[in-house]
Amino acid sequence: MRLLSLSGMRNSLSIFVVLFSTLFVSGQSGLSEKIIVRLESGASQIVVTHSVESSTPANLYWDWDLQAWHDPNSVLHRELIHEQNVDLHFASDEEVGQLIPPYFQVNDVKRQDVISSDMLQNITSFDGQYAFNPPQWKLTDQGWSTTFFGMNRPFLRWYTTTDSAFRPANLNGYHSWDDNPTELIIQNPDQLNLVVPGLPGVQNGELISSSNARTFFAAPHFSELETMVNGKPVLWIFEDEFPLIAQSNAVDKAVNYLQGLYEYELPDDLNILILDDAGNLRSTQNILIVERSNDPKEMELDILQQLVELFFTNELKVNEYNHPWLSEGLAHYHRYDYQAINYPSSKLFGAYASTFAARFLDVDELEPTYLHTWLYLYMARQGLDQPISDSALSFAPFNREAVIKGKSSLMIGTLRGYVGERSFIRGTRRMTSEEQIAKGPLTPESFLANIAYYANRDVNWFLGDAYSTSKTVDYQLDDVDQCSYIVTAEVANNGDVAIPYSTLGYDTDDQEVLMEWHEGHLGVDTIQLHLEEYDLMTIDPNQTVPDLNNKNQWRRPSGLFQSVAPLRLQFYTGLDQANKTQIYWIPTLKFNAYDGVLAGVNFYNKTIMPKRWEYKFGPEYSTRTGQLTGTASLRYYRPYSSGWLHALEVGLYGRYFHYDEDLSYTRVSPGINFHIRKSHPRSTVQQTIKLRGVGVYRELREEDRSKPIEVTNARYEVIDLRYIREQQHILHPSLFEADIQFSERFSRLGVSYRQRYMLPNRQWLGVRAFAGAFLYNEQPAGQPFFSFGLSGTQDYLFDYSFIGRSDSSGIWSQQFFVSDGGFKTSTGVFSSTWMSTLSVNVPVWKGIGLFGDMGYSGLQDQFYWDYGVRLAIVPDFLEVYFPFQNSFQNHLTSPNYVSQVRFVLNINTTDIIQRLRRGWY
Repeated sequence: MRLLSLSGMRNSLSIFVVLFSTLFVSGQSGLSEKIIVRLESGASQIVVTHSVESSTPANLYWDWDLQAWHDPNSVLHRELIHEQNVDLHFASDEEVGQLIPPYFQVNDVKRQDVISSDMLQNITSFDGQYAFNPPQWKLTDQGWSTTFFGMNRPFLRWYTTTDSAFRPANLNGYHSWDDNPTELIIQNPDQLNLVVPGLPGVQNGELISSSNARTFFAAPHFSELETMVNGKPVLWIFEDEFPLIAQSNAVDKAVNYLQGLYEYELPDDLNILILDDAGNLRSTQNILIVERSNDPKEMELDILQQLVELFFTNELKVNEYNHPWLSEGLAHYHRYDYQAINYPSSKLFGAYASTFAARFLDVDELEPTYLHTWLYLYMARQGLDQPISDSALSFAPFNREAVIKGKSSLMIGTLRGYVGERSFIRGTRRMTSEEQIAKGPLTPESFLANIAYYANRDVNWFLGDAYSTSKTVDYQLDDVDQCSYIVTAEVANNGDVAIPYSTLGYDTDDQEVLMEWHEGHLGVDTIQLHLEEYDLMTIDPNQTVPDLNNKNQWRRPSGLFQSVAPLRLQFYTGLDQANKTQIYWIPTLKFNAYDGVLAGVNFYNKTIMPKRWEYKFGPEYSTRTGQLTGTASLRYYRPYSSGWLHALEVGLYGRYFHYDEDLSYTRVSPGINFHIRKSHPRSTVQQTIKLRGVGVYRELREEDRSKPIEVTNARYEVIDLRYIREQQHILHPSLFEADIQFSERFSRLGVSYRQRYMLPNRQWLGVRAFAGAFLYNEQPAGQPFFSFGLSGTQDYLFDYSFIGRSDSSGIWSQQFFVSDGGFKTSTGVFSSTWMSTLSVNVPVWKGIGLFGDMGYSGLQDQFYWDYGVRLAIVPDFLEVYFPFQNSFQNHLTSPNYVSQVRFVLNINTTDIIQRLRRGWY
């Protein structure tokens, strides 16, 4: 017996079907379905007999997950591309899953073409047989592997209206919880091991029937163990032979927790299916799918989280597409609430919290719920937040965690704290009563209405701007005054949304006095506090509010530096903590050909979470010159929640190093960047307008100091206006730049466009075009300092990280960046009038390819070309170019060939981080 190459072999799942169907009572949709599947060893297809009956003549609409694996326009395909998963795009039909031409009978009329349409008109009955090869697990995280078969929705899904139709297949495996009543019959002559929704435990009989199931799971062997919880059997089912991991009371504890909050009953005949790799499979009906972990506590928390999600989707019928926070978000919230109750000593970094590294980085005491704050702030401070009200299919990949889980958990915690524990629990129990469930699926409105039923406070803010927009909250504690009869605090909201917040006072012994909740407000408000002698006041001490800045919420009523928290000088980085003024430091070690080894230390306030104001001061000692060099910067970043402007970035940057032997340069550059809002959060197009001034002051050799500045270019200022449009699609990224520069001595315009295409061998075919012209140019004749370079820029703006920027020989003279003309060979050609070029990189095998460039220089009135071999070790960051020939010479026959090899070496950390984040947000 073999199933999906069971017993270690790579064979296909064996499924054959008996062609017969009977129809049963129709549901609310007016449709009822019956699916018959036959399983046999040695088969390579799944063949299904599918019958559908409508209570009245109706138009039927259908969709099928399997089509999404193939359709480049499907939601699933777009998600995979957005998350930089290209394997599915280049997979063969056999790997992805292939539809076999079906046979259908519609209203007693035989049809062969209905599968090509997504609608059948005026249908009362439908009988069909269709077959497909299931996708490979390694590509789709569901389908078949060598040891297991499972799909969230392996069969066609039918609808009578477009309102409920076309629930798209996506990475998250959402179910359509309003499926039609469906009878599933599996004929299993080889008695394979199956787990079927609606049935208890492992099934291996010859005929298996479930009253309302639309999927099944199969493996060569399932082992099971039965336990009892509240008098109900719970079946633990394992993919292979291995013991239960100390989970005998996990379900009991989870049920006790949930029954303290909801009218909750454990599903009948609960199956807990523990898989080595759960992939994208979703829990369904009475099957809880959990991925195996060696940490018993993590397994327990996973079980609790899955029970909550299953309860909200299966019992309360939450629409997972429209309101994912009502299932995934609440499940995530309860996971951490359960952890705080049952494991109060838990820390954010788990076992690592007790390590020296965690203590050194000052993250050893952070609570697990800090994750909610981190997830939200990481995106919100960049202006990349999304409304909680967005549908599941509109979230950018990282915002599935940041918003659906992090932000919604903060909002739920704020609601719970504001209305009070008793009112919150009474509301959740009412929400899950039989009377309320009978009214229909749980919606955000009904969720809030049940909480509001017992609350003595206005809770309409919950579904207001904080829920439906990406506007921000930013409460700041400005002042605390106390006298013998009253204590007041002045609180300013620098944000755009008013939601409740809490205050907490500490006495002189640093003991908590009283937490109080206050109505939200915009602008400045004075609040009255509990009469007590406070030594310290803070806003939102438990960080339950989605507040943009927790560094302005701490204040002492008296003394100097009342709003300045104790200083913490901390190595490398950390996470924002409201009760500390954090300054980070890290030693640095750099090198360039003229400063030698640069040893220094950077002081800064930048962390993993971006800030409104960021500074860096980095003094460095030049071992070769004996001078103090370094960099300094101050940056202001302001995101906007609406309008065409996504964020405004203003900065002042300075540096002092050496550009030649014993010759230093100083560069000062103020600038402002306008980040344009994406058309939608999932868009892969980013646009930026940059305006900056660059002032360069170069030290000259003594013999050059008497020469005119127009010749020496010892000092110059340039205004640079640049538009950048980057298409970050992983299969065909592109970069367009238009740049115009103004100076006293010249004005020039340059345009470049780079397009890449990923080929089936996962290598890049690249094309780059450049064109530039001077609008005016008052450089001395033969002075190419500001000219276009056929083989790259002179870098007079000092933008690039050249190690030996003034070297004319030696290894560092061979470093270059693809800029201006972009030729890969050294030509020494510059143009002070105009220039245009075209370059191509053709991959051959594993980073090895061919390059070719051609271009025209207006000054020389001449056409140029070159070609050779390219070795892309890390594309754009470490590349080596071996020239064969150009317009001037045959490099292969020239002496000292090694000196003609050129390389790209880009160690700019900003460029590296930008590449790593591409496509995620």
